Amino acid sequence: MDYCAKRGYLERMLINDALKPKALAFSLLVRITSGFSDEKIIGRGASAKVYKGSIGNRSVAVKKLIVAPSQESQFKQEIECMMRVKHKNIVRFLGYCSESQGSVARYNGILVMADTQQRLLCFEYLPRGSLDKYITDASDPGLEWKECYQIINGICQGLHQLHKDNILHMDLKPGNILLDDNMVPKIADFGISRCMDENQSRVHTENQRGSWGYWAPEHVNNGDITKKCDLYSLGVIIMEILTGSKKCPDHGSNDVVESWINRLGEAPTNAQLEQIRVCAQLGIECMNQQPDKRPSDMKDIIDRLEKAGGTQEIQESGKLLHVQPTVLLFDMQPGKLIPCSLQLTNNTDEHIVFKLETTERVKWSQHFMTRLPLYGIVTARSTYTLVLTVLEWDVPDERFCDMILQSCTSSYDFIWKVGGKLGCAAFFEVKKTENAVNEVKLTAFLSEKKAHPISEPTGPGVKILSVEKPRTPLLSMDAHPSKPWIITGHACGHVRIWNHQTTAQRLLYSFKVSLGSVFSVKFIARKQWFISSSAEGLIHVYSYETKMQKLKSFRAHDGPISLAVHPTQPYVLSSPYYAGHHEKRLWDWNKGWECTRTFETEYFTRDLVCQVAFDPKETNDLFASASSHTVKVWSLDSSKSNYTLPGFFDGVNVLEFYTRDDQQYLIIISSNDNATKVWDMQKKEYVANNKLQTLSPVDSVFSHPNLPILLTPSASGAYFWSPKDFR
Repeated sequence: MDYCAKRGYLERMLINDALKPKALAFSLLVRITSGFSDEKIIGRGASAKVYKGSIGNRSVAVKKLIVAPSQESQFKQEIECMMRVKHKNIVRFLGYCSESQGSVARYNGILVMADTQQRLLCFEYLPRGSLDKYITDASDPGLEWKECYQIINGICQGLHQLHKDNILHMDLKPGNILLDDNMVPKIADFGISRCMDENQSRVHTENQRGSWGYWAPEHVNNGDITKKCDLYSLGVIIMEILTGSKKCPDHGSNDVVESWINRLGEAPTNAQLEQIRVCAQLGIECMNQQPDKRPSDMKDIIDRLEKAGGTQEIQESGKLLHVQPTVLLFDMQPGKLIPCSLQLTNNTDEHIVFKLETTERVKWSQHFMTRLPLYGIVTARSTYTLVLTVLEWDVPDERFCDMILQSCTSSYDFIWKVGGKLGCAAFFEVKKTENAVNEVKLTAFLSEKKAHPISEPTGPGVKILSVEKPRTPLLSMDAHPSKPWIITGHACGHVRIWNHQTTAQRLLYSFKVSLGSVFSVKFIARKQWFISSSAEGLIHVYSYETKMQKLKSFRAHDGPISLAVHPTQPYVLSSPYYAGHHEKRLWDWNKGWECTRTFETEYFTRDLVCQVAFDPKETNDLFASASSHTVKVWSLDSSKSNYTLPGFFDGVNVLEFYTRDDQQYLIIISSNDNATKVWDMQKKEYVANNKLQTLSPVDSVFSHPNLPILLTPSASGAYFWSPKDFR
């Protein structure tokens, strides 16, 4: 009857968490473990074996202790600790057995009756086994981060409860952390634990027991045991989960984060990195050799974990911009600038103004090439690509930098009425008072090792090949039609040619062509030449056929000029853009660079950017911005303009032709409001609903040779348009 009653109670305990542990019959434990069959053993140690017991369709764990008479108090102490505490992250204690069993044995040839002390403990059965089976180093993928964080947090929650109940575990290690079906951790094995009185904070022992490598230094050195000893063991466990090693990393939490960035493979999230950083910091602090420098208590640890765990990762539907990535990885490379791209996607029908800034001051945040805060505008139904670049910098102690991206909607008129940092800053202050500003938290991290790329491409099929910081301001640029070359003109008369496909030496040539700034530079690919214009009004002609060689310099005008190269004929067109009377001139290189035609003289009341371009299809036509704030069309055989495009422009920064599917367009970008207009050459009208504007001037437009992409670089970012709808 006693056996049946005990069995019934144990069965009820397995389905009712409210029932308390009770004494269990030895015969019951024998029955459910098949007589303590070796096949039922699921664990063993120096002083106990653990068996899997079956009761109905459920399982339990039965710990059979080898207890010497001198260890009877230890058995009672373990029961006391288990009876005192109850928590979801502590293995559930179901009952105990303390019986004496009579047995007959032969002693010196005589049969004698002896009592055998049976000491057993019964616990819930945890099918996933102990944590030590799941600990791996960085080379083995092991557990997902979500599971690692759940385990670390669960262990901390369980230890917090033990300390609240004034229990010192004294033997925390991965082998004593068991996992259920859902990988929820539960602290187990209270064989050497101590239950302290309410006002007691310290235990001294001469008998040092536990697991080497998890002992706190003060326990090893003088036998003192406090709650801080458990914190030390906890720190070792955390570092093992994070790194697979009991040692603290050489560079602290930075090394741990870096190893996880590579381990995560795909784009790590801001929440993941924050959780990894906090866990690493806690592990390192807990392992401090000095107890008073460890966290104050488990509540402090729990609070920090909860704060990290509460980091929101999902970008709510209410957010104005979709931001990718939320973690900016800068791969440190000696002697190079370090770029990372950030994509801001606006899926709304409104324009969105943004502000990017750091939320704290760390040393390396001063080395962004772009001065923060940075403002910009993401136009409706478009993606804004922001390339952040960090100057080369010695590895700092703190490689994290927290950033925040604020955004709010704006009217279309705002873009050209308010533009610039001061206008944007004032605009944001007003919007904050209206509670109309959205925020997204970002994390920037300097990576010493080559990390997995996490940034999305800057455009469809496009990636950043290189970022170079010019020694002098960049004023003009052109791309070679067949070679992977880019030519750039700079202030102080410098010209540079770059190869964007090589990695060892991107800069091919660098030399000074004039005293004044180079305002225009063009390749003449069929002659293997390039030409440049300078602030003095000179045109310089160079050959790169065998070596870089100057062929000719001549005065075309009296000040800055823009240039255009005819697509088939030996002509170069020059147009000045300084105040006063001037005229456009056509130069023929087959005639020794003779000026063969001038076009009607115009009067400019002030310096005004005046661009020129040849029509690549109707090669007899040329387009130019005029003093009347318009774009006019001339024929090569006439000094008078043929017609004028509708609309007014207060200066033109860009005048470029673009062809798609045999349809030709002229792209016009104004220097006043940075607005772009697209002229349909076939329909003789502007493309409808085209409203692209930027905060800063655009000096050039490039079309991809294979992909349907247009690129307009500006100081406020790189804009990729779809030529299907010019958005």
